[in-house]
Amino acid sequence: MAIKKHSVTISYLSKLKTCLHNRLCDSMEITRHYLCLSIFFLHSLMLCLTINAHTNITTDKHALLSLKSKISFDPHSILADNWSVNSITPCNWIGVTCNSRHNRVSALDLFNMGLVGELTPDLGNLSFLVLLNLSQNNFHNSFPRELSQLRRLKILQCSINNFSGNIPSWFGLLPNLRFLHLGNNNIRGFFPTSLFNLSKLEVLHLGVNSLEGSVPREIGNLPQLTWLDFSLNHLIGSFPLGILNLSKLETISLSTNNLFGKLPLDLGNHLPKLQTFNMRYNKFSGQIPLSLSECSLLQTMALSYNNFSGHIPEEFGNLTKLEELSLGRNPLRGPMPKELGNLSMLQTLYIGHCNFGGVIPKELGKLHMLEELTLEIANLSGSIPKEIFNISSLKTISFSFNNLVGTLPSSMGHALLNLYELYLENNTLSGVIPDSISNCSKLIRIDLGSNHFSGTIPTSLGNLRLLNELSLDENMLTNDIASQELSIISSLIITL
Repeated sequence: MAIKKHSVTISYLSKLKTCLHNRLCDSMEITRHYLCLSIFFLHSLMLCLTINAHTNITTDKHALLSLKSKISFDPHSILADNWSVNSITPCNWIGVTCNSRHNRVSALDLFNMGLVGELTPDLGNLSFLVLLNLSQNNFHNSFPRELSQLRRLKILQCSINNFSGNIPSWFGLLPNLRFLHLGNNNIRGFFPTSLFNLSKLEVLHLGVNSLEGSVPREIGNLPQLTWLDFSLNHLIGSFPLGILNLSKLETISLSTNNLFGKLPLDLGNHLPKLQTFNMRYNKFSGQIPLSLSECSLLQTMALSYNNFSGHIPEEFGNLTKLEELSLGRNPLRGPMPKELGNLSMLQTLYIGHCNFGGVIPKELGKLHMLEELTLEIANLSGSIPKEIFNISSLKTISFSFNNLVGTLPSSMGHALLNLYELYLENNTLSGVIPDSISNCSKLIRIDLGSNHFSGTIPTSLGNLRLLNELSLDENMLTNDIASQELSIISSLIITL
């Protein structure tokens, strides 16, 4: 075929030359011959491109089959049954997407397939790959250096696997990377500074690994970053000041590390888009920055289990989008600001194990979306505001180990239809146990021990069929705990 087409070409050129030499061809004849030549060369070019494209998709196919050969366990036989060596193209394989323009593999998504194995260096030949998602499998060993050839890669998701080794320094050679998810693996060692060359990076998730050392100041070189998660590692050092350069940050989680020192007092002034600020389980000290009250989009502030001191700024009451405020297990002082009652979106309020003193603000009764209210071991006094018992969304109430006095409202159980846990032990509460508690049909645990309750135990507590723990010890109650009404609750543990 090629010889025949070559002869045709020579024939056209010869004829054209003869026409010109003998002056027998007019201009229309010359134009006709040029058009024929153009069509022929265009056809040849398309044939070459087709052959080249076939070679490239074949390269992609071989790379994927190489990965398949590295899989030691495929519990659903997805690759075994679908990725066939006899396929002309891999573009129809499960987990594989090809782009229509180049007919090349652009996405490999093996999310949550239960695969066990390791990566093959041949994946570096998927030169048009934009997305690689291997999350929630059991891949192990390190990342092959050949993956540095994936210059079009934008999304690398490998969370919840068993990858090990250090963070590869060659990650810095992936200029288009925007999302890097490596959380929940066994990655160890220090941060390579080249990682912070990824100027387009938007998400950096390295939580739940074994990283050590401090966070380099160069983290401030990631101007597009919106999500930063280094939680549950072995990091040390002070708060990374480079974070103050990242004005697009929406989520910062450095929880459960060994970070120490003070937070920058102007922290909130640099992070106008912040929505999640999670620093719990570290060794931070000093005051909680007042400037965090400027982060008007903040939804989660989790600073519990540190060494913060001072007061809770009353300006935090301006954070009307806040859904979680966890400040417990810090040596904070009181009084508890009544402005917290302005947090109308709040679902979790944990400020126990502090040293507030003073009373529980009745304004907390305005938190009509609140689900968890934990104020235990906070040196609180006075009575429990009756408004608290009108919050129908509450699931957990814990006021244990305080100095609370007074009686419980007789109607306290009428609104608490979603309550699972009620902890009021080790206070100085008195009076009778309200019969209305039996309306809280979802209750699992009740602890009213070590108070001054008197009278009889409501027999209606026997209607709480989900109840499995009831502690009423060290009170002045009179009737038999083994009454028939309570004994019908299977697996109930009763302490009197």
